[in-house]
Amino acid sequence: MQLKESALTILNQIRLLVEQLRPAEYNSSLELLSGNTIGKHVRHVLEFFDLLTANPKSDVLNYDSREHDELLESDRDICLSKINSIIDNVKSVADDRNLTLQVSYALKKERPVHVKTTLNRELAYNIEHAIHHMAIMKIAVITVFPHVKLPDNFGIAYSTIRYENIKD
Repeated sequence: MQLKESALTILNQIRLLVEQLRPAEYNSSLELLSGNTIGKHVRHVLEFFDLLTANPKSDVLNYDSREHDELLESDRDICLSKINSIIDNVKSVADDRNLTLQVSYALKKERPVHVKTTLNRELAYNIEHAIHHMAIMKIAVITVFPHVKLPDNFGIAYSTIRYENIKD
């Protein structure tokens, strides 16, 4: 399935980034990221993928209920283990199925809105969401950690890659 392959590519690119960062770099507060860390961005992306893939029997998805696991954003080894776990989960994702997404954009605690969606639609969302955060991380990595070598397409949307390939 094309979506699985794309998700796996994204997760492997993130793993490559994390493997190249020293522990202090992974959780270093960066002014360029408004005081956030590469680890926080990675954690954020991984928790979305994890919520989607870790419980294959659940039909309800609520990204707001993620853990915000501080160890995942501060400990490279825990992060790498989680990436490997999510990769395994993505590989074992079954065919598309219906899901209910619970969302709330209210500033005060209110009952969430229920949106009909599918596993494939949410996997596509997770891919785009990850690419967005990877683009932000890429700016920081190039600026602050020039020793890290990222794949050419790191943080670039698939549509942009296709467009650039057509132009060449």
